[in-house]
Amino acid sequence: MRWLAFRIGLLSMALPALAQNPVFVVKKMREWDHRSPDGRCIIRVRVDDEIDAELRGDRVLLRTIGGRPGNDEGTECTQPLPAGGFTRFSFKGIDGRGEVRLVQEPRLGNNWTAIVAIRDRKGGDEGYTFELSWSTRGGR
Repeated sequence: MRWLAFRIGLLSMALPALAQNPVFVVKKMREWDHRSPDGRCIIRVRVDDEIDAELRGDRVLLRTIGGRPGNDEGTECTQPLPAGGFTRFSFKGIDGRGEVRLVQEPRLGNNWTAIVAIRDRKGGDEGYTFELSWSTRGGR
């Protein structure tokens, strides 16, 4: 019985952390094609203070660093982020009032995850949009 109480206690501690770090599946753009050598994602999120947006495959994790948890605002991709074989990977900030920067390109050492840091130091939340694009042309 104590083992069950212990496991329930661990779960109750983990649930708030999960709520702080929402994960969502990206929407498919009309030109979705998982076989194409080129892909891109337009990431649209709402941020209050600080988050790291992590794209792996067709999922985005919004890791809350400070402030309220981030929210998806219509993120969409032409395909899942591939696991390797990149000949090109790029980041482009589109809008948002704070700092948005690519902190890690996808690689074997981070399980093929792109990580973008968003720091919004002004009061209240703000919408942010950025684009990740890649090519595996000739890389596989």
